[in-house]
Amino acid sequence: MQAIFQLGNTAMSTGRTVYLAGLGVAATVTSEYKKVFDQMVEKGKETKDPAETVAEKVNGQGVVSRIKDMGDQVGNKVQDSVSYTFSRMGIPTRQEIQDLTRSVEQLTEKVQALQA
Repeated sequence: MQAIFQLGNTAMSTGRTVYLAGLGVAATVTSEYKKVFDQMVEKGKETKDPAETVAEKVNGQGVVSRIKDMGDQVGNKVQDSVSYTFSRMGIPTRQEIQDLTRSVEQLTEKVQALQA
């Protein structure tokens, strides 16, 4: 029976030690992470932006203009998709609204001319 109590006490002691070590790790990480984070920010400020470096290297090869063209093409496709979706939902486009406004203005002018 004494051995069981001794085993229990040893397990409790070991558990407490592991628990305290875990708390120590958490406290250390908490106190050190800000220092490490600030160091990383400073190193980041010292280094050049990778996107800028790549753009500088390939600029002479016309890659930047091709990327811009691809971006324009993607933008156009997205705009076409949105326009198609709006059309299917019955939402008029900007051009349709402008055309309708122009027609109403012309009709208003004609009605005013007839009234005069």
